Amino acid sequence: MLNLIDLYKKNRETYYNFATQKELAVWPRYLTLFSIVAVISVFTDYPSEGLIGTIVSALSILAGFSFGVQFVIVDRSFIGEARLGSIEDHLTRKKVQKLASEIFDNIAYFNAVCIFGIIVACCLFLELSLGLIETMIPAEVVSKYFFAAGIIGKFILFSIVSEAFLTFFRLLERINYLFQKVRAA
Repeated sequence: MLNLIDLYKKNRETYYNFATQKELAVWPRYLTLFSIVAVISVFTDYPSEGLIGTIVSALSILAGFSFGVQFVIVDRSFIGEARLGSIEDHLTRKKVQKLASEIFDNIAYFNAVCIFGIIVACCLFLELSLGLIETMIPAEVVSKYFFAAGIIGKFILFSIVSEAFLTFFRLLERINYLFQKVRAA
């Protein structure tokens, strides 16, 4: 069963410097991310149908790419065999296997963020194109709270999209590092 909290924790546990094994702080990243997203949410217009469609397309493409990488990591044939009797090769192989396992967890988290982002974007798109809120809630209530709801909706969408792109770039860094280690071994 998919447990989103476990996915987040496993992803969070991979925030360390692989060379030094020193843990990296995550809170500055989230503080900066949410501060920027809050400012953008307040000072931008409601996303257009075109922007939401672009977000859905981008997240879908990136999720598909990362899903394909998961199969390469599951296969693990790229790691190769350690030579008999070589302690260094054995240790390097063990580190590379650990990194590959962590990248698999990062990809699972990334895919969950992308799927959630696609769902939120589709909900905003449906609201934007069909006006579902206005049909279910009286117009005077909608006009009173629509501005705040719009800011909250933009904040959620932009937070998810930002987290997805930051996670994707971090994933690319880690995958490149993994393949550099594999080539060096």
